Amino acid sequence: MCGIVGFTGNKNRYFLEKMNSTIKHRGPDSEYFYETNILSFAMRRLAIIDIENGHQPYFSQDKSVIAIFNGEIYNYKILKNELEKDNFSFLSDSDGEIIPNLYLKYGINFVHKINGMFAIALYDKKINKLFLFRDRMGKKPLYYTTIKNKFYFASEIKSLLQIDFNFQIDINSLINYLQLKHTSAPNTIYKEIKQLLPASYLEYDLDNEKFHIKQYWNIDFSTKLHKNVKYNIISLLEDAVKLRINCDVEYGAYLSGGLDSSLVTSIIVKKYSNSLKTFSLGYKDDFKNKQSDIFFARKLSKELGTKHYEYILDSKEVFDNLEKVLMAFDEPFGGTISTYFLSNLISKHVKVAISGDGSDELFGSYLTHRLSTPMEYYLKYNTFLYDIPIYEKEIIKKIASKNIFEWRNKLNVFNDNELKLLFNNSINLTNPYSKLKLTSKSMIDKCLEIDQKELLSNQILPFIDRLSMAHSVEVRSPFLDYRLVEYVAKIPSYLKINKSINKYILKQIASKYLKDDIIHRPKEGFVLPVYKWIEKDFLDIVIDTILNSKMIIDFNFNKKYIEYLLSIFKKEKKEHAKIWNLYSLAVWHKGIE
Repeated sequence: MCGIVGFTGNKNRYFLEKMNSTIKHRGPDSEYFYETNILSFAMRRLAIIDIENGHQPYFSQDKSVIAIFNGEIYNYKILKNELEKDNFSFLSDSDGEIIPNLYLKYGINFVHKINGMFAIALYDKKINKLFLFRDRMGKKPLYYTTIKNKFYFASEIKSLLQIDFNFQIDINSLINYLQLKHTSAPNTIYKEIKQLLPASYLEYDLDNEKFHIKQYWNIDFSTKLHKNVKYNIISLLEDAVKLRINCDVEYGAYLSGGLDSSLVTSIIVKKYSNSLKTFSLGYKDDFKNKQSDIFFARKLSKELGTKHYEYILDSKEVFDNLEKVLMAFDEPFGGTISTYFLSNLISKHVKVAISGDGSDELFGSYLTHRLSTPMEYYLKYNTFLYDIPIYEKEIIKKIASKNIFEWRNKLNVFNDNELKLLFNNSINLTNPYSKLKLTSKSMIDKCLEIDQKELLSNQILPFIDRLSMAHSVEVRSPFLDYRLVEYVAKIPSYLKINKSINKYILKQIASKYLKDDIIHRPKEGFVLPVYKWIEKDFLDIVIDTILNSKMIIDFNFNKKYIEYLLSIFKKEKKEHAKIWNLYSLAVWHKGIE
C-alpha cells in the first residue's frame, strides 16, 4: 500500500517532494522518486510485500516502461510465473514489479489480468504516453488536474492542492454532497480537480498534451445463473480470503460481531490460519444495540481463539477529532467515520486488516434494498405481498415510482424542494443517479447496481481507504474480489433478499462457519451513534457551529431556513441527517479556511 504523485513538464524536485510529503501517512516506511525533463513520479511506501526489495518505481525488462502504483495485486504470483515462462526476469518478489512487464506483453489489456486494488501510473517511453489505471471497484483513489498545460496526478487531493493555483468550489459537487453525503466521481468539490472513475484508464499523450479516458470493465446484472450457487459463492469467497491474507507482515481482521466480518474472520481461522488478531469498536455510552456488537464479537473471538482488542470510544473523542477526520477526505463527507478511530488501535498491532465491507452492496441489506420488492408489488396491486414494518409501508406509499432514479432521489438527505430552500440563489438541480447506466431488470438488482456504482465507490470505499490510511493501515475486502462481484450480480434477486430476509443466500452459506445467533442478529456494524450523541451532549455546539459558519455566506445559504431546521431538530428531534450533514460541512469548511 502506498501513495503516488506525479506531473508532466520540467523537473522540480522541491515541488515533487512537497506533493509527496502530504501523503506520508499512506506510506511512512520510505519514499522514492523518478524524474526526467518531461515527467516526474514520486511515491510513499507502506512495506507489505517483499519488505527489503520492493522499491518503486518498477521498470520493464527492456527499461522502456516505468510504473508506480498504490495497492496490492493479489494474484501476482500466478502472473509472475506466466511471465517467467516467457523469459521475463525480475529483481524482487514485489507484486508491483510485474506491472511493466505485463504491459509489455499485453499492452493496456494487462489490467484485465490483475486481481487486486490499485491505482497505477505507467509511462511508456516508446510512444511517450502516460497511463493512469484505477481498479474495478474503486478501492484505491486517483485524482488529476491540468493547470497551465501541465498534467498532475495524485492519490489524494491534498497533494494537488500544493499547486500554486486558486482552486474554486464546484457548486454542483456541493449540491451532490448535500444530497448523498459525498461528492461523486469524476467530479470533486473543486472545479479543476477530477477523480478517475473506477474500472477506467486515462491515456495522456505527452507530445500533444491531450488525454482521453476509457472504461475497461463493467458490472453486468443482465444474465442470471441458477446452478450450484451456494457452492460457487462460498468457493469464491474462500479463495478471495486466501488471496488477501498473503503478505509478508502480520495481519488482523475487523470484527464487529455482525454477519460479514464474523464470516470473513471465521474463514481465516477455520480454513487458513489458527492465529489471528481481531479488532472491535465499542462505546462508553450504554447503547443497547452497540453493546450487543461487543458481546457477539467477544463471543466469536473466544470460540475461534483470536487475540482480541477493543477500542472503546466516547462522544467527546469523536467531536474533538472531527475536523482532523474530515480533512482526511479533502472534501465534505457526511458518511461513516468510525474506521478512523478503530484504525488507530489496529495500527499499533498490524499493518493489514481484513474486513467484511462490500457484502451489503452485493447481497442486499439497506433500507432501499428492503423497499424494492414490496414497492414493485404495491405499484402493481396497491397492497403489500408480505408483512413489513409499518414505517417501511409509509415510506413506500410516499415515494412509490416505477422509475428507480425518481424514488431514490426522494430519499436523499436534502430533496429537491429542500435544496431550493437551502440556497438563496437559483441552483441547477439534477438527479444524482440519472448518469448511471444500469444493466439490471428487477427493482432489487437496480438498487444494488446503483449502490455498487455510486455509494460504494464514492462513500464506502473512500472512508475505508482515507480513514485507515490516515493511520497507515491497509484494509483488504474479500467481498469486493471482482470475481465474486461479477458472480453475485448474476444470481437471481430473490436469493439476495427473500421476503423480509436480507442477504438470504449469504446467511445460508454462512452456516458452514457461524452459529445462528450471529447469522440472524440485527445489522449494526461500525456505525457511530452520532445522532444520539448530538441530542445528548453536543446540541448547543452543533447549532452554534452551523449558525456561525462562514459557509453560510460563502455558499449563499438561506440562514433562516437553516435556523428553521435547527429549531425543528431541537424541539421535535427530527431532521438528524440534515443537521449532521450541515455540521460536517461546517467543520470541513472551517478546516480549509
